[in-house]
Amino acid sequence: MATNQNRLRKPKSATEERQVDELTLHEGHKIFPEPREHETAQLAEDVKDRGLQHPIEITPDGVIIAGQRRWLATKKLGRSTIRCRVRHDLAEKGPHAILQHLLADNLHRRHLSKLQQARAYLEFLKVSKDRPVPPGRERRDLVAAYFGCSGRRMERLVRILETPRAVQEAYEAGKLKQVTAESVAGLRPAQQHEIAAAIEAGECPYAAIAKFLPQAAAQPDQQKRQQPAQDSLQEVVTAVGKLLTSAERGELTTSSTEIACLRRIGERLFEYCDSAMCS
Repeated sequence: MATNQNRLRKPKSATEERQVDELTLHEGHKIFPEPREHETAQLAEDVKDRGLQHPIEITPDGVIIAGQRRWLATKKLGRSTIRCRVRHDLAEKGPHAILQHLLADNLHRRHLSKLQQARAYLEFLKVSKDRPVPPGRERRDLVAAYFGCSGRRMERLVRILETPRAVQEAYEAGKLKQVTAESVAGLRPAQQHEIAAAIEAGECPYAAIAKFLPQAAAQPDQQKRQQPAQDSLQEVVTAVGKLLTSAERGELTTSSTEIACLRRIGERLFEYCDSAMCS
């Protein structure tokens, strides 16, 4: 009886050929920027020359979890089928497990802007809400560690997502310091709308904001002086965050004491980064 049950048990995953046109993208992919045309074209040439090196990952009912660019490249080549790894294991765990895997895969494969990271951070918070949090830790810090920063810093980025798109784009383009873009979220909707309209009309973002926040007028020169040091500091913080994440996942040979020490170092760095870069 036990042998028959083992035979009937579904595998954790299985590799098989699926029809390209019958597959669909998981809605979680909308969080991330769409692959650029030239990147898809380059990958299509590589697939044409060397074949598909790694199968894409899908749910049993044909929803793409990982491998969007490989799927698009295959479609571009006009091929009818594609090799897939069917993730029965994730399907059994439920929608949250699928979304969490999708988010983690994209974070490791893509270079995301700060606001794109903030959007992904919000999704990570949603899918991890039922996971236990170790004593003395905050969920936001555990999630933010995936992005190499503190929860406090990530929450500040989330504040910028509450501002008009023109303000977000000015920040992403390096035309606004984080603290200035963040402060716009505290203004009344009518004031935010006026700022956005001025920026869209070509006015300097700092000048547009200074009408309601006079201190913003002094920000451009200060930002230029601080930028080199801020870039170097952020590189260190990101490296420590990635190292801590790998250690907590068991990907590095470290003791619990060493992980705790590394966590304290990371938290101090994150706090210093917040005060140096967000003030």
